[in-house]
Amino acid sequence: MYPCKGWKTKITLLKRCEAEEWFIAVFQKVEYLFLENHSIAYAILMIRLVWYVLHYPEVTDFLMIDAAMQLLQE
Repeated sequence: MYPCKGWKTKITLLKRCEAEEWFIAVFQKVEYLFLENHSIAYAILMIRLVWYVLHYPEVTDFLMIDAAMQLLQE
């Protein structure tokens, strides 16, 4: 029933910290959907992003400003 090790312990800790039921329900869904292979993919993505930021700072600055401007226009 529980997809990962320590699942019951995490829920018990959340309840002990008086987390609301909706938060625990969301935590269960996120914990179930965010498996280890997802975190590895995000780590690889972050390594690539940092490499580009270090080697092409002008381009990444431009892209960040452009993305922010697009969000503001929406």
